[in-house]
Amino acid sequence: MRFFKGKLNVGKQVRHNIINKHKFYCEYDEFMLDRPANRLIHAALIKVKEFTRSAVNQKLLQELLFVFHEVPRSRDHKLDFTRLRLDRGMNYYHIPLEWCQIILDGLSPQTMKGYKNAASLLFPMEKVFEDYVAKVMAEQLSRTHPELTLTTQATGQHLASYDNRGKFSLRPDLLIKQGQQNKVVLDTKWKLLDTSVSHSNISQSDVYQMFAYAKKYLKRSSSLESVIDCGRDVVLIYPWQDNFASPLEHYFDLDDGHRLWVVPFKICEDQSHLMWPQAASSSIDLGSPVASV
Repeated sequence: MRFFKGKLNVGKQVRHNIINKHKFYCEYDEFMLDRPANRLIHAALIKVKEFTRSAVNQKLLQELLFVFHEVPRSRDHKLDFTRLRLDRGMNYYHIPLEWCQIILDGLSPQTMKGYKNAASLLFPMEKVFEDYVAKVMAEQLSRTHPELTLTTQATGQHLASYDNRGKFSLRPDLLIKQGQQNKVVLDTKWKLLDTSVSHSNISQSDVYQMFAYAKKYLKRSSSLESVIDCGRDVVLIYPWQDNFASPLEHYFDLDDGHRLWVVPFKICEDQSHLMWPQAASSSIDLGSPVASV
C-alpha cells in the first residue's frame, strides 16, 4: 500500500518491498457490512415485520431496518449459518443469531432437556389461561345458549365514587349477559388448589374481589321483576389438577342472595370444559346445560 495502515508485516515488507520502499506491506481488519451475520439479522427483521402487530415493535423495526438498509438480506439462511465465523470480538452476536435461527427456521421456543443453551420465551400464564377459558366458553355458549353473550374484561362498575365520579374500576375476567342483563360473573385464577386443605387454600383477597363483583355487577333491585331476572352467582375458576379434580360441593354465601362457586377448568387434548357442581346445575340462572360448558 502507498500509505501505512494497521500494523507493518516486517517479514513480507523486507521480502517484497526491499526496493519499493515507498510502499508498505500492512495487515489490518476491514469491517464489512456484507457478511453472513448481518445478512441473517436483516432477513430476520424483515420476517418479524410481517407478523408483528405491536406499534412499539413496528417503530423499533423501522429504526433497525433503516440501520441495515445497506446490508443485503440473506437469500439462503441455512447456507449463511454454515458460513458464520464468530471470533472473540463478536460475542455480542451470539444471542441475536440464536433468535435469528428460531425466527428463520420457524421454530418455537420451548423448554427442552439437555445441556444446549437455547433462547426461551416466558408467557404470563394467568393471561393465557383467562383467554383460553374465554374462548372455550364462548364457543360452547353459542351452541347451548345462543341468547347469551360472553364479555371479557367488562367495565362500567367501580368500587367507590368520589365527587360523583367512579373510582377503582372493577373489571371481571368474564361476564355472561342476556341482552342487557348481567347473569353470571366469572373470574379465572392461575393458582393450584388443594381440596384436602381447609377452605381449599382459597385466597381471602380472591373472595373479597368476587364479593365486590357480586355487589356491583349483580345488583338486586326492590322490584319483583328485577329480582327474578337478575343473576346472583359469581364463579371462581381454577385449573383442574389431581388435588382439585371436582368442584366444591357447596357455595359460599355472600349475603343478599349472592353465591360464590369454586370450580375447576379441565384442559385436555380432546375436550376442555368447565366442571360444574351438581348442586348448582338445577339452580344456576343459566340452567343445567351450563354444567357441560
